[in-house]
Amino acid sequence: MKKSKILVYDCIILVAYGVTIEYVIQKTRANKDKKRQKDG
Repeated sequence: MKKSKILVYDCIILVAYGVTIEYVIQKTRANKDKKRQKDG
């Protein structure tokens, strides 16, 4: 029982971590696009 609980918790952490990374990547890309538009 304890092992399965830990596995579920790990999965939740991994998913949250992945979503956060995706969000950061998208934000940095959006910022780069904004800067490009200003320069252009």
